[in-house]
Amino acid sequence: MQRIRRLKSVLWIPHAVFDNPQLSRSDIMVYMALVYYMNQGTKETSPSIATIRQDARLGQSSVYRSLEHLETEGLIESHRGRGRVNHYVLLDPQ
Repeated sequence: MQRIRRLKSVLWIPHAVFDNPQLSRSDIMVYMALVYYMNQGTKETSPSIATIRQDARLGQSSVYRSLEHLETEGLIESHRGRGRVNHYVLLDPQ
């Protein structure tokens, strides 16, 4: 009998995000891209828009719309840094 290997890395998103009818598929993909780079302890992340675009497989305007929508929904806080890199904090969904 072959032993099942444990997954070394898993991408978890809260049910409250996945089940939220207000979120589009693009919103969820952008959220997942943010979770992928998130520091587990601080829940902070700073991927570039280009990185989010590539990982979420979306265009630039779709990424910006989704980031704005995620912030409006209270799922992330966005902080503009110097240059082009933004800093995001993932909030606990309510």
